[in-house]
Amino acid sequence: MKENNHDPIGVGVPLTSELIESEIQRMKPWTWRVFTPYIVYETCKKCNLCIDYCPEGVIAESDKGPVIDYRLCKGCRVCVVECPFEAIKVEREETE
Repeated sequence: MKENNHDPIGVGVPLTSELIESEIQRMKPWTWRVFTPYIVYETCKKCNLCIDYCPEGVIAESDKGPVIDYRLCKGCRVCVVECPFEAIKVEREETE
């Protein structure tokens, strides 16, 4: 089979949990995040708009409500803006 140099990187490579974890460790997105969102569960109505609007897809549904995977969250604050109940707040990352 002839290699197609026009395909994006990763095309044809099976997406496994090992590959995802190695990319997380390689990129370390949490090291350059400036803002960290957090969910106020007392205010959250579990509408899941934050899940729908998260551009990185790092918010997942759970029994208690949405859960943010902080290993992948870039702190873009889209979830904060889109939450109609103001249940997602943000705090500035502490610098060393």
